[in-house]
Amino acid sequence: MTSDPPAPRDHGDAREAGGPSARPSGRGVVPCPFCGSWETEVFSLFGSSPLTSQHYCRACRTVFERVKWRASPQP
Repeated sequence: MTSDPPAPRDHGDAREAGGPSARPSGRGVVPCPFCGSWETEVFSLFGSSPLTSQHYCRACRTVFERVKWRASPQP
């Protein structure tokens, strides 16, 4: 008995389903670089290096890294 391998899951594209949502207020919320959705959350404060943080996109179920930038102080 042979079975076919499972087909890859298609998560779709958030942009096709009405576009990225409006930018929410909140610290640490960044857009997903893959689908453009703002439905992201901090997954880990440190990624592959201390300079990056990991985020999780609830729309396309992808983990991505983002470089941490410190804003320069305002005079």
